[in-house]
Amino acid sequence: MGTSTGKTRCVKCDKEKTTAKCSGCLEDLCFNHLVEHRQQLKKQFDDFENESYIFRQELTDQDIYLENNILIEKINRWEQESIEEIRTTAEDHYLYDELCG
Repeated sequence: MGTSTGKTRCVKCDKEKTTAKCSGCLEDLCFNHLVEHRQQLKKQFDDFENESYIFRQELTDQDIYLENNILIEKINRWEQESIEEIRTTAEDHYLYDELCG
């Protein structure tokens, strides 16, 4: 995160102090502000991680929803085909009984 650079001005408090340079944003920060800066970065990272988790969960939920819809459509098609087959079989048996019976 930081490397010691000697006495320079802190970008937050503008005081000449021993500072460290943030390797990410390259700002010179005194110890107090470096700690604060790290806490802010940690919070941003945690927020990002949380949003990423929520996004992945929403994608998973959406995949499950789509899979369920596809399965329901297959079941509905099977049901309609089965009903039609049963109806055809019943009609065939009725006609057979009428002709032969």
